[in-house]
Amino acid sequence: MKTNFQDEARKANAQKSTGPRTPEGKAKSRVNNVRHGLAGNGTCLTAELQAMFDERRLEAGAKIDHLNEHSVRLEDELLLASMRVDACRRARYKAVTERWDSSHEMEALELAGKLRRDPELNDKKLERTAQGVAWKLKNLEDLIGELETNQALTAEQLGQAYDLLGVPIARRRATLEADDAPYALELLRKHYERLTTLRDEVLLPTEEEDKTCAMLGVPVNETKELTLLRRYERENSNKYFRLAEKLGLQVRKGPALASPKDQAPVAEGPTVAKQPPVEEQPQVEEQPPVAEQPPVEEPSPVIEACLQPSSEEVNVSAPVLERKAPEGRPQPARRDEPGDRSRGSRRSRRSNETEGPLTVVDIMRRRFSKH
Repeated sequence: MKTNFQDEARKANAQKSTGPRTPEGKAKSRVNNVRHGLAGNGTCLTAELQAMFDERRLEAGAKIDHLNEHSVRLEDELLLASMRVDACRRARYKAVTERWDSSHEMEALELAGKLRRDPELNDKKLERTAQGVAWKLKNLEDLIGELETNQALTAEQLGQAYDLLGVPIARRRATLEADDAPYALELLRKHYERLTTLRDEVLLPTEEEDKTCAMLGVPVNETKELTLLRRYERENSNKYFRLAEKLGLQVRKGPALASPKDQAPVAEGPTVAKQPPVEEQPQVEEQPPVAEQPPVEEPSPVIEACLQPSSEEVNVSAPVLERKAPEGRPQPARRDEPGDRSRGSRRSRRSNETEGPLTVVDIMRRRFSKH
């Protein structure tokens, strides 16, 4: 039962352990148990982080009233969320590149301690990683060597063999009889060969792919540390976008980045002076060779004068020459009908159709006959 003396002693002891009272002491105690600073309220910032925090405030350019406490608090939470996302990504990179093997070995040992309680489930979990399979192979080697030497196993060794094989507790035997030792040895050897094939052909070739997936935040054979970092990153990323929308931050438009494919590769070598561009001459299509034509004799002036009709005779109609009908065909009698104008000075259409074109000889003969 509590007494007054105990209450007074408790109060006196509490006065002696009130913690730091100066600002320097409070700042130090604030970061005593900080492992990553991703789950806190972000008040424990070092000088380097504080400088980064102030720089991001200027880069964000939130148009708010910085005298209003609520608006400034929203801006602070936005900036802290962006810094936590970057910290999660840096921590994930270090966990994959530096602590991948050790982290999986630690998880394999944790699963090995739980193997006796649930052998079927934990045995499958151990076979998901190369480190877990390596642990099983090492223990199988010890059991196989014991069976080959003594042809028997102790109760503890028999229980370990059942654990490595994933046999449920209800199906186990308390002891291993001498007649069953060869069968147990053959069973352990087959299990050892299967695990060796699984490690060499499946797990080790895909080890780099698993690391790449873990680096991108894809949950493939990730450790507890990577799972926690991925959760922190997702929470802070969602918080950042919610606050950015509330503060009215918009995307600033600018020129698109040039693709590396558009840039011509620069060949390494001695620098050569640039020559002025040479104007391209239009290409002239080559014509096929033309066969030489025989020289044309120019007509004499007399013949040219004969070929050119005088202006007086242009409108003079040429005389109609009567042609004899071919023998054996009677020539129809021509009769004058009233209103027939084909006879006289003009030629009829029928005479024009039957008369052929005038030749040069006819024209010359007609012209000389007048003179």
